[in-house]
Amino acid sequence: MFPEAEIRVRSGTSNQLEIYAKKEKKKIVSKIIENAFNEADEWLLQAV
Repeated sequence: MFPEAEIRVRSGTSNQLEIYAKKEKKKIVSKIIENAFNEADEWLLQAV
């Protein structure tokens, strides 16, 4: 969808999301990722 975007998620004391894309696309990509994580319980499988 956004092949030129680079996304890095770092976990730690301050969880952080970095999106390397043009400013106007950064907001769109950020919203898509935020929605995906908010709905993670629907698609994320936990190893048993």
